Amino acid sequence: MSNLPNNKLNGQVNQTHLERGLTNRHLQLIAIGGTIGTSLFLGAQKTISIAGPSIILAYLFAGVITFIAMRILGEMILSNLKFNSLKDVATHYLGHWAGFMVGWMYWSFWIVTGMQDSVAVGVYLKPFFPNMPLWVPGITVVLVIFVLNSIAVGLFGELEFWLSLIKIIAISALIIVGFYLIFSKQAYDYSFDNGSTVHLTSSVSNLWDFGGFFPKGIIGFLMGFQLAFLAYTGVETVGMTAAETKDPEKTLPRAINSIPIRISLFYIGAIFVILCVVPWSNMANLSNSSVGSSPFVGIFSTIGFPAATAVMTFVLITAAISGANSGLYSTSRMLYGLALDGQAGRSFAGLSTKKVPQKALQFSVSIILVPVILVSFLQEPMNAFTIFASWATGCILTVWLLLLFSYLKYLKSHPQLHKKSIMPLPLAKPLAICTIGFFILILVLMCFDYTPRIGIILSFVTLILLYILYKKVIRSLEHVVEV
Repeated sequence: MSNLPNNKLNGQVNQTHLERGLTNRHLQLIAIGGTIGTSLFLGAQKTISIAGPSIILAYLFAGVITFIAMRILGEMILSNLKFNSLKDVATHYLGHWAGFMVGWMYWSFWIVTGMQDSVAVGVYLKPFFPNMPLWVPGITVVLVIFVLNSIAVGLFGELEFWLSLIKIIAISALIIVGFYLIFSKQAYDYSFDNGSTVHLTSSVSNLWDFGGFFPKGIIGFLMGFQLAFLAYTGVETVGMTAAETKDPEKTLPRAINSIPIRISLFYIGAIFVILCVVPWSNMANLSNSSVGSSPFVGIFSTIGFPAATAVMTFVLITAAISGANSGLYSTSRMLYGLALDGQAGRSFAGLSTKKVPQKALQFSVSIILVPVILVSFLQEPMNAFTIFASWATGCILTVWLLLLFSYLKYLKSHPQLHKKSIMPLPLAKPLAICTIGFFILILVLMCFDYTPRIGIILSFVTLILLYILYKKVIRSLEHVVEV
């Protein structure tokens, strides 16, 4: 495994390498974009209805675990700057079988995410353009981000920078408006998308006045864990940018170490404000059938902002485009790395004159486009992706577990690297084991719900099939230079 100049690939010499075209400004916003998706804007109602106010603690705990996992990933990547992707880390410490499965499982995760987000754009625009076929905006989004990703990695970073900035502004505005309502203690009418209206008064006491802080008990609190963790999937994209980031030894630690601040502000802060403004028990009145089901819309409407629905639709679209953009970037880089290791077609290892894995980009786009077109003709296109979303979650959990086991091997085989690391994780082994336990708990909890259970089964089947494929075919074809 290697991505260095003069590395050998199936007997040939590859003289090109990825360009370090991402700056600290790009990396910081990519990290934020990775942690803020449509799950916060549209998924807040569902998470709150399942766990009640205790979802705040679930987000906090899941955020701490995510930060630990990212510190672990960052330490391993910085220990060897020849690592160019998550796959490289697993390959180096666990073997080529692990790198193969991390690579293809992660590729699958982002392919499904890219498909979902592309279709979502059409769904969000449907109320404004009812006669427009859903596949039109979906294909448009995929092709536009394909062109931008093809030109240079800096354009990917620039697009992600501005898309993430829009999400940050929307959440910051929600928090400001929410705190204004809380401290002013003004009574107001809160309108739900089903036409009903309830008279409310914002107060911190709303966190415990409606059945206590744990109204759904410990079971509801635990079930909130899986949804809280899902909100953070995508943050590992930062690790995928290491090979294309200028001065990674400075920019990568900055991006990772700022994760707690982002989580505290954008997730815990937003959920806290929503719960103080709208009691959790009222969330059941919110419909899942439209953009208006987002509590963001209701809160902005309380201050006399009639364009709240249109503005939030715009924010949701930018969040979806951001997800598709990150997905295309991640899948192409992962496929490029797999090809370098002889674990994918050799042609995918080629780079364009702009040092972009063009053929890997083209293949990923072609895979994304087919279901975007087909699913758009279904009556409920977003529902068709529910099972696939849980399957993608199983894939990313598998990736994280393999990376965490890689870290345990790293600590055992290279203790000197841990000691001299520029960002060593304190209590490294105990925290790594606790993080592994948390991710296994998430997998177990998902099995208690019908739809997620199907996704877990699919991801397990995928894992078995990939392992069999590796053993029977790939292993005999590999020609890899060790890092």
